[in-house]
Amino acid sequence: MGDIKELSKELNRALLESFEYKRYKACEKALKAQPELYNAANDFRRRNRHIMMYAANETIFDETDQLTKEFEGTLRNGLVNDFFVAEQKLVRLLQDTYACIGAGMEFDDSYMEGQ
Repeated sequence: MGDIKELSKELNRALLESFEYKRYKACEKALKAQPELYNAANDFRRRNRHIMMYAANETIFDETDQLTKEFEGTLRNGLVNDFFVAEQKLVRLLQDTYACIGAGMEFDDSYMEGQ
């Protein structure tokens, strides 16, 4: 267990030093320096996530299209765009990392199927 914990700490240090994380933090700082823009970007993110989680499949496209039109000015802003791209790249790095960590592991989740 000690080896795994130490390797995890090493991985964490590597992620904190990665280009993707540093770029994300720099873009976040630049965006936060403009509170109105930061709040607008977060409003878009909240509403978009809500649509992705709760909208009916047949309305998702129309709802996201409407939201994108509503926030067109915000989304065209370079700081917002840079932040969203950096965030997406960091999330992808983390997803790929988690996939590597869990590769080959099997968990019995058949209990979720009920009786």
